[in-house]
Amino acid sequence: MISVDFYILPDDQSDSLQKYACKLAESHWQSGKRVLIQTDSVDESKSVDTLLWSIRNDSFIPHGIATLEPSDQQQPILISHQKINDQNFQSIINLSSRPADLTKENELSIEEILNQNEQRKQSGRQNYKTYRESGYTLEHHTLESIDD
Repeated sequence: MISVDFYILPDDQSDSLQKYACKLAESHWQSGKRVLIQTDSVDESKSVDTLLWSIRNDSFIPHGIATLEPSDQQQPILISHQKINDQNFQSIINLSSRPADLTKENELSIEEILNQNEQRKQSGRQNYKTYRESGYTLEHHTLESIDD
């Protein structure tokens, strides 16, 4: 079964989206889940990579940017702006404008992180329709801050 949670942040800043994605990724990793963070561009992937290196002063969050090589499968948290063939994830955190890349049905959670940016909200609405048409379980959460 696939479930999709939409998290709506209170501001329109892209760095808030990325910080919240890192927070979710860390939480999933700590609970033993393998995570894909899906982005739209090389620059966005690099930005998330930098945040994951620096988000904690006292610990390291293991991750890497996808290279489309077999070594990607060793990454507990993989960041990719490209469609990848590896489907061994329990969670996809979607920062991209397209729906989460899925090639097979498996038990999976998808987190769509949205904010008050109109373009971001519009892509979120399109993704919502796609997921609804696919029969996924949908929930939404309006957050007052990224610390929620």
